[in-house]
Amino acid sequence: FEKGNKANRLTLSVFVDLEKYFVFLDNYTFIWDGTPKAPLVESVYNFKSEMIEGGMFTVKYPVESVEVGKYELAINFNDGTVIKREYSVVPKTPAFSGSSKTSSSITLKWNAIDNVTGYQITRVYNGKSKTYAANDPSLTRTITGLKSNTKYSFYIRAYKTIDGVRYYSDYSKLKNVTTKKGDA
Repeated sequence: FEKGNKANRLTLSVFVDLEKYFVFLDNYTFIWDGTPKAPLVESVYNFKSEMIEGGMFTVKYPVESVEVGKYELAINFNDGTVIKREYSVVPKTPAFSGSSKTSSSITLKWNAIDNVTGYQITRVYNGKSKTYAANDPSLTRTITGLKSNTKYSFYIRAYKTIDGVRYYSDYSKLKNVTTKKGDA
């Protein structure tokens, strides 16, 4: 664009979809433990940033939010406005329980997590990562093709697949394992 040339001015239009109310939940992600989960409405404000009292709205929760998955609650205001908010229930985070190694492989072991489809292990080495699948009920995974006498770092997380969508746990704590020295 040339300075001062009105023909080349850029006009930017921003359209904002403003809600009449702003709703904040106390939690948007829960860890599965077999019991019903649901967030509480922590605070509600109108567009003037004024706090709305609890008697001005009701909250409708899903029938059951016991299983891993995505859920939606509805906040129904006395003026007829309905605002929906999503929250998720995700699997528990697995933990490594042990490992064994050779000069070119590492076998990782972890504790079982209930109500999951499988596990995902991430290997980190030299600033790069690679992901490996481990389907439930397998609680071990051997990573091969590794360099001898080399430190590798691993994370694991669990997942559950529902209707083609994967819901992941948090990653575990880092586990460092060094392969054995190769034959000289």
